[in-house]
This record gives sequence, structure tokens and C-alpha cells, in this order.
Amino acid sequence: MTSLRPVVLSGPSGAGKSTLLKMLMENFPQSFAFSVSHTSRKPRPGEVHGREYNFVSEEEMLKDIADGKFLEYSQFAGNYYGTPREAVTSPCTRSSFDHTLPCYFAKPTQQWLRFPISGVRPNFCSLFSSWNTQYHVLESGRICILDVDANGVRSIYEARPPLNARFIFVGPPSIEVLECRLRNRGTETEEKTLSRLQQAKVDMEFANSPHGKRIYDAYIVNDNIEEAYDKLFDFLKDDIALTLDDERQQVAAS
Repeated sequence: MTSLRPVVLSGPSGAGKSTLLKMLMENFPQSFAFSVSHTSRKPRPGEVHGREYNFVSEEEMLKDIADGKFLEYSQFAGNYYGTPREAVTSPCTRSSFDHTLPCYFAKPTQQWLRFPISGVRPNFCSLFSSWNTQYHVLESGRICILDVDANGVRSIYEARPPLNARFIFVGPPSIEVLECRLRNRGTETEEKTLSRLQQAKVDMEFANSPHGKRIYDAYIVNDNIEEAYDKLFDFLKDDIALTLDDERQQVAAS
């Protein structure tokens, strides 16, 4: 199995990270696995436990933080968010956590996808994994994707032993465009919208700072979702090719 590097995706809420991740997972289900973060916030309409987040109580979250069970964690708008260490670095076992559905894997399609693939949307079926399943994201032959904030990026970058990840920042073309997107969602209070905009400014300033530029391997401006996806794909195409080569070798050996 070729050594695969995790991919850490970061950017402000409303920048388009979720849409880009969905496109990537749909186009290359055999290549990626998504590490689902834990959060103490309440689910929004349409969100499913184990898909967008693992929704847990604040008490559970604080206990897991105290026990060192997160690779990174942060607090925003009164809620905690964290990436389980075990979801990325060791087998998902119930002895490590007692929360179900930490990460999910998409079932491979029958045909290989060719480059470039803008607009291609093959059907796929999500296969959910629980802590009871002895399954390791990297050992699955898929690239692990983490979606974290700027504080999480710094924590993962400085983690020891190093995760050897690839870091990508997704940003809006401007704060004004981001504000329009957030307000069009209609899912946040005025206070939370302003808080997200303030945090977005901080995140974007960090990504453009000398320290941020040392961390991030790519900065993608999402002015057009298809063009942003093409840039994301172009950055990851060599990694994707490795997963396809590994899977072909496994099929040939079976």
C-alpha cells in the first residue's frame, strides 16, 4: 500500500468547503474517507448524526477533551468542535470511544474515472462505519480528509508525531461576498452571522500571513464552484492516482 497523506481542508463558514468536499467524495468515492468531527452544538435542520458531525453533549465533549481524545479542538459561538485522534491515527474501536459513526466511507464505483472530471457525478452509496468496526482510514487505502478551523490547522501542523498532512485553505473572493452567502442561508442569528464574519477575517488574515503561507500548501478562492473544484482536483490529482493504482494492484492480486 502506497503511503497516503491526509488532507486538511480549512476556511470560513460559507466559503464552499462542504460543497467541494461533496463533489470530491461523489467523483472519487474509492479515493477518500471523511473524518467526521465531534461537536457539542445542536444539529441544524437536515443534518444527520455521524454525517456532518457527531453530535454529543457538552459534558461528553469536555470529558473527551480532558482525556486527550482529540487531535485538535476549538470553541466557537459557545460550542465545542474536535477531531477524534483515533479516527485518523488508529483503528476505530469501541474501546477507544463510545460514540457511533466517527467517519464514513463511500462505496467504490465499478468504473475508473478519468481526468479531468468537471461535471461528472457518478452515483455512490455511503457506507457508514462505527467505533465497533476495526477500520483505519489510512489502512482502508483511502485518503483521510479533515475539515477544521484555523486553530485546528495549527494544532494538526504542530502535532507530534507529525501527521504529514497536506493543508488547503478555501476562501471567498471577499468578505462582502461571504456576508451575502451567510445571510442568504438564513440559518444563523444576526449575532452569530457577525461572529462568523469576524472569525472569517481572522482566518483569512492568518492564511495570508507568513506563518499561514508556510502551513498551507494551497489557497483556493471560491468565486465559482466549478472552477474552485477544478483547482482542488488539480492539487490532489497525483494523490488520487495513487489510490487508483493501489486499488488496481489489489484487484490484480486477488
